[in-house]
Amino acid sequence: MSKVLEIRDLYINFRTMWGVAKVLNGVSFEINDGEIFGLVGETGCGKSVTALSVLRLLPSNAQISGQIIFKGENLLEKSEEEMRKLRGKEISIIFQDPMTSLNPLFKIGDQMVDIITLHEGLSKEEALEHARNLIKSVGLSDPERILNSYPHELSGGMRQRIMIAMALSSNPSLLIADEPTTALDVTIQKQILKLILDLRDRYSFSVLLITHDLGVVAEVCDRVGVMYAGNIVEIAPTEELFENPLHPYTQGLLSVVPDPRTKKPLKPLRGSVPSLLNPPSGCRFHPRCDYAKDVCSRVKPELIERSPGHFVACHLYGGEADVEG
Repeated sequence: MSKVLEIRDLYINFRTMWGVAKVLNGVSFEINDGEIFGLVGETGCGKSVTALSVLRLLPSNAQISGQIIFKGENLLEKSEEEMRKLRGKEISIIFQDPMTSLNPLFKIGDQMVDIITLHEGLSKEEALEHARNLIKSVGLSDPERILNSYPHELSGGMRQRIMIAMALSSNPSLLIADEPTTALDVTIQKQILKLILDLRDRYSFSVLLITHDLGVVAEVCDRVGVMYAGNIVEIAPTEELFENPLHPYTQGLLSVVPDPRTKKPLKPLRGSVPSLLNPPSGCRFHPRCDYAKDVCSRVKPELIERSPGHFVACHLYGGEADVEG
């Protein structure tokens, strides 16, 4: 299966008035054509920074190294002009709060037409017709009323559907969805997730889905990467991850998900997320890990394949820890 995106050994630091924040610490993963890849982890672990790095939308105080390969080309070597042509056309993004993504001063139709004419080179009339079809494709009726509405006149679920329609207006190869359901109530969340699945099946684009909700991952993702403090600690097919989590952090995340069938007491992770201004050496999870060995505080574990498609970065599963015990 061909790959639409490969992130290789990505490091990102931010210079701040308090010091250098080491936000990404050698992140590597890939997304296949037509795949929904979930990136899950706690708030502040680097998920959104990873997404913004793909679009080269990081602030000026960012220091970045590694490779971001999109369709065989390293995006970190492209000029700003080349990136502008890719953003919104080949790679699109939808954010968690559509109210802050849509301009409150312009009607929906004006905003959709601007994007379509920019990337597709259509006339205004052709762009309006394309916008009507897009609105219908995301499950909204009465496109004329919606095109003539301001963002505040639509519900949260309708606004998010409009953002999805705008993101797909140029038939991108990769859609980045950054917490697309967080600002919505539960019933609307399910509708939006089903919409993303249906549109993926219809148009065959790939999705990088960023979330902290394991329920969302279970609902729509083909594979999932688990992030902790700027590191990918585990990658696996979704069903495999839930049935056989390997990394102690993944096990900890799943242990705090209520299971109405067993009614087991929840077991919270001890400790707290480390400061990225002064992260722990070695494995960044070792201060909170019940299985930590001496090597864990000294050597960063490599991401190794334990079974087909199931990768884990932990000394419990190979490397120096096996030698030292």
